[in-house]
Amino acid sequence: MAVGLRPWVGKARESMVAPALRLNIWEGAVSSSKTTVSMLRYVRWLRDQAPDGTLMLSGKTERTVKENVVRPLREILGRHVRTRDSEVWVAGRRHIIVGATNEGAEAKIRGLTLAGMYGDELTTWPESFFTMALSRLRVEGASFFGTTNPDSPAHWIAKKFLNRSGELDLQRWHFTLDDNPYLPEEYVRQIKLEYTGLWYKRFILGLWCIADGAIYDMLSEALQVQDLPRDLPREPGLVWTVAGVDYGTTNPTVFLALSLGCDGRIYVHHEWRHDSRKAGRQLTMPEQSRAFRAWAAELPQPPEKVCVDPSANALILQLWRDGVRHIVPADNEVLHGIQDVSALLGAGKLVFHEPTTHDAWEEHTSYTWDPVATAKGQDSPIKANDHSCDAVRYAIRGSRLKWQPLLRTA
Repeated sequence: MAVGLRPWVGKARESMVAPALRLNIWEGAVSSSKTTVSMLRYVRWLRDQAPDGTLMLSGKTERTVKENVVRPLREILGRHVRTRDSEVWVAGRRHIIVGATNEGAEAKIRGLTLAGMYGDELTTWPESFFTMALSRLRVEGASFFGTTNPDSPAHWIAKKFLNRSGELDLQRWHFTLDDNPYLPEEYVRQIKLEYTGLWYKRFILGLWCIADGAIYDMLSEALQVQDLPRDLPREPGLVWTVAGVDYGTTNPTVFLALSLGCDGRIYVHHEWRHDSRKAGRQLTMPEQSRAFRAWAAELPQPPEKVCVDPSANALILQLWRDGVRHIVPADNEVLHGIQDVSALLGAGKLVFHEPTTHDAWEEHTSYTWDPVATAKGQDSPIKANDHSCDAVRYAIRGSRLKWQPLLRTA
């Protein structure tokens, strides 16, 4: 059955048949049907109520709009969706696509007059873009339709809009994972395994909750520290190895190896660290490269990928000149990396090899959310004593396709 033709029930059906207000927002858990339902409601509004005028689709970037909005709309409506550059026709109505990339994005839409708008993942937008967009909805009968996953309850979209639904011309529809009756049971089981702690509360339960205290609050020394032989892991053997490199000048530089063992667990092992403050001198780029090559040569298995701090362009170039291959600038999406590490820790699939990693364990157990950022509605770690945390995060993000099957067997 086509997704748009399903006999939606419960909250999904309620939100699709409710009269459209000026602001209509679907929020809650991942995979809870909120995006599909909101799109169907928007298309119905386009067909039956939308006034004449310019329409707009927005998200974090134009690329995410095309992937998260245009592609699903095409799957639902088929030939009734046509695209050209930064424009898309939905059910015969022309839309412009605008990315809400940063605070300067609001300048893109100054002077527009909008008859309607659909927005994807509102918590990723700058507040200035959202407020400017609302001011552009000045055609009589104009409406905004949008979706978001939960974030901090101090986030501006929650404080200034969602929590004021009783006084604004705004309706919010809150979804949990259980509000989607069409998810396969195995998928639900697996996705609940993939999120832990803060992410479970937000993305599975759909709660707006603060990032408070320890980031990796699921850590247990009994589960995550393995006091195994130093030559880990000739036994039980290695499947693959990835290196993570966090570069510092006045801060420490850290090399870490992450290896999948034949026992189905990823080991963090053989940590190398140079702290220029403690050592009393900084290493030159050739010295750092030489140190990396000597470190890698001693690993039980050579790394098949080297994920380097993306800000360390000079080190990346030096390593390449010195013959190190399979180097990639690391993915530095901090929150996505923390989610991935949390998922593996929560499933007992990421462990620290005690004889060869000590600082890494200490850093992960003391890694905390920044209360100043939390008060502003932002999720951000305290930037101190986090160099091993960054190196692990780089390696985990760089090997995501390799370890994802581990969570399906947790």
